[in-house]
Amino acid sequence: MQWKRLTMVERKSVYPFEGYSPADGAFDIQELGQRIHHYDHVKVGSHRESYPERYSCGETCTTTPRVCTSIPRSCTSNKNGTARCSGGGERCSGGSRSCSTKYCTRTAYRTVDDYEDQPRYRQYYTWKAWTWKHHRDIPLSGTDNQPRWPTEDELRPRDTLRAGEEERTSNHEVLFKVTFAASKDTFVHEPDSEREFRGFSIGSKYRLTMSVASGIKGIVPIK
Repeated sequence: MQWKRLTMVERKSVYPFEGYSPADGAFDIQELGQRIHHYDHVKVGSHRESYPERYSCGETCTTTPRVCTSIPRSCTSNKNGTARCSGGGERCSGGSRSCSTKYCTRTAYRTVDDYEDQPRYRQYYTWKAWTWKHHRDIPLSGTDNQPRWPTEDELRPRDTLRAGEEERTSNHEVLFKVTFAASKDTFVHEPDSEREFRGFSIGSKYRLTMSVASGIKGIVPIK
């Protein structure tokens, strides 16, 4: 079994700052002169520029040559002074005309706006102010099922507080881990809460239900 708790301590004290706008309650304000605060994208004029313009300028046409071939004529006698004939004449193809739009290029002109980034200045300051800031961490850990919080001695400031200074715990991070051993295999479970973690004890036996996708799916104590 393993647990870790990291408690973060903030201290309210006088801290130095700098910037363009001193905070409410600031004191010892010093001016450091004008500094660039930001840039404005400003139109400063325009210019004329050329570009290639594509336009319709007629048609491009092609004609397929007309080709004709003679069809042989043949006749078969009916043996009564008449005959049955077929063929003769011509078979032709081609001779069609197709057209597509023709495009040309010429030089055209347009007006383009000109811009530049112009700096804008503001007064820059340094100052001091009372505020809360992260001051130190109190790390705790153990290998039992009894995780604890920092004691009064551990929370006591490490140095002497000056007039007006205070300390407080801001937040904390926790980790709970239980390791189950079966022969040569080990399985790790991270309880979601301290209450669940305290429910496990070293040396006790448990039946695990496993899932291929998510690992440990269920834990049941063995009496």
